[in-house]
Amino acid sequence: MSDEDEEVTYTVVFDSEPDKKYTYLPPLDGRATATYPNKDTFVGEFKDGKKHGKGCYTFASGSKYDGEYFENKKQGTGKYDAPDGGVYEGEWYDDKRHGKGVYTYPTGDRYVGEWKNGTKHGTGNFFYAQISTSVQGTWSNGQCVDGVWSIHDGSSYTGSFLGNQPSGDGLFEFPTGNKASGRYQDGKFVGKSFTKPHPNAKCPEVTPPTALRVAERLIDKSISKSDHNGNIHVLKMEIAGLANFQRAGKTPVYGSGQPTLDALRKLNDTLTEAGFDKIVNVNLREDPIVYVNQLPFSPRDGKALNVPIVLDSSLTATNIKDLEERCAANAKFAVKRKGNLHNYYEEMYANPAAPTVCTGNDAKTIEVKDANEIRSVNALFEFLTEEDVAFEYQRVPVSADKAPSFGAFDGICATVRGLEGGCVVFNDAEGRDRTATAMAIAGLLVKEAEAEDDGGGDEEDEGDESKADKGPKLPPTYDEAEPDMKGGQYSLVMRLVNKINGPTKEELEALKVAEKEQFLADKKAAEEAAAAAKAEAEAEAAALLAEEGVAAAEPAAADDAEPAAEEDAPADEEAAEEAPADDAGYGEGDEGDEKKEEVDEFVSKLPAEASNLGDVLKMDVDEAINKSAAVCNLRTGIFDLKAAHDAADVATKDILKEKAINNVQRYCYLILFKMYVNEQQALGEEGFQTTFEQFSQAEGKKELFELLGTNTAGALSCFDWD
Repeated sequence: MSDEDEEVTYTVVFDSEPDKKYTYLPPLDGRATATYPNKDTFVGEFKDGKKHGKGCYTFASGSKYDGEYFENKKQGTGKYDAPDGGVYEGEWYDDKRHGKGVYTYPTGDRYVGEWKNGTKHGTGNFFYAQISTSVQGTWSNGQCVDGVWSIHDGSSYTGSFLGNQPSGDGLFEFPTGNKASGRYQDGKFVGKSFTKPHPNAKCPEVTPPTALRVAERLIDKSISKSDHNGNIHVLKMEIAGLANFQRAGKTPVYGSGQPTLDALRKLNDTLTEAGFDKIVNVNLREDPIVYVNQLPFSPRDGKALNVPIVLDSSLTATNIKDLEERCAANAKFAVKRKGNLHNYYEEMYANPAAPTVCTGNDAKTIEVKDANEIRSVNALFEFLTEEDVAFEYQRVPVSADKAPSFGAFDGICATVRGLEGGCVVFNDAEGRDRTATAMAIAGLLVKEAEAEDDGGGDEEDEGDESKADKGPKLPPTYDEAEPDMKGGQYSLVMRLVNKINGPTKEELEALKVAEKEQFLADKKAAEEAAAAAKAEAEAEAAALLAEEGVAAAEPAAADDAEPAAEEDAPADEEAAEEAPADDAGYGEGDEGDEKKEEVDEFVSKLPAEASNLGDVLKMDVDEAINKSAAVCNLRTGIFDLKAAHDAADVATKDILKEKAINNVQRYCYLILFKMYVNEQQALGEEGFQTTFEQFSQAEGKKELFELLGTNTAGALSCFDWD
């Protein structure tokens, strides 16, 4: 008879009523002694007639449980002495060993670790007393599935297990330092041995691992974390499983967090009903994503659960795709080993006073019905194509903390230009900074397309673009429109804007005056140099004639005088023609005409009017940012960082300043990208054959990018808030 079976034949004596013996279990509270017909006894606390609290149940067979109860069931902590001599001491739940506990077997063997529903499940260590070995690792349904087998002679096996025996891939390490890597098949180990080199042997040159290999190691050692938690929702959730779904104004540009599979299906229905026959999903994340039970998970370092795995920026979208496939394969293998269970962590936000501050990570487990349905993002979209959806999938990795790379700008540009009546949905993990950045970039490209929707024709659009290039007559008054620098009027941003603008009206007039004065000075110098050269040439010619005249004097005297007179005539005419040039000055009327002629000859190489192109570009960028600011505003966020910076401690100030520097760089890149877009659109069909990166190296543009510098050199490195 078990300790849960309660019949009216019980004899119960409460300590509060020692002289009264009940032959049934009354609904009373207090400590009592119950004796059962099969000789089992219980001494402990009752509540409402049920064992509740601390108590000791002794079985007639000799086994005993001494611990906590909850409504007639062993729950809490307690010690159980089994009839065969085994002892369990640890946590209980719902009458079963559940939680952390130690079971010592009659043989002396001992298991120390986690339990679930009465069996070993989780992390644990099993010690074999008689052979001095141990198995430490992950247990599922009472069996070790992955771990380290430490043998008494100092050797060890690390790898997978099946039925508490090594099975599958593993590595043997021996006390000598030798190793053998291979696979257990049918109880036999098949592998390749590695001999430990002699201590005096010359170490071979080791090639540093590639960025991809480093990433693979990070993935292989990672643990799973849910992409979704209760704190990611800034906007009202219109589609279940799609956090922060937003649209940039009336453009075909959307953004969101990482969607679930069902959310993608509903998103497809929503956008196709809106008239889009093509939907391009652009994933902006640098870290891999795996879908388990249709939900997104990402790999994390167990020591930094709240920080995405940082991969080298040199990795391409193809590299990340390969890493996702590797991550999915690892997840499938782990789920199969653990009895179709997927272990993961989820962020908790349990402090009402600070609802946006993570209070920890909760370990969770879900059952996976079919491990083969664990998919990478790319495989997920391939699966969706079988359902006749309008999705096209692309990966454009964008840094979460820095300005997008030139490649990211060009990738987003190519995607948006190829929409052809479709729409684009950008997503990162939560639909925040990276999504807002990509939406703003796209917004700088689709502005004209939006105007067409409002009834404007192609010809009118070109006229509007031409006007936009010239800019407004007067620059905007930023401080009045958006005080407190919320408009992004930081020194570096405005330095870039003013550099693009060029000289102001007053500066341009002064430059034109200086240019004209220089023109006249250069002209006068040229005339003087020409006159001097001519005088020198005439002097040389006269000297040569003089020498020739002396030699021919006698023959000339014997000839007729008429030819000599005819010879002299051209010289006199030439002298007559050149007489004005020898004149030291002009007449009063002539001088005015000459000055007017000089003015007419002068043509300025400077712009006719001062340009406000930089202001126009900034206003276009601000408009694109505002349309993409449903979750976060890339411009006003700089001001918010300043407020946080001013209130932060010394250690945090540097972190916030670094974030502000990156945000300012991103803001400036958006302005320069808009300049690039305007120039390329002005070329018509010949446009966009030059990439944004090539544009950054072009003459006259390179100095604009160099004006910014980098985080370690130049203007950005000495960033201030003014």
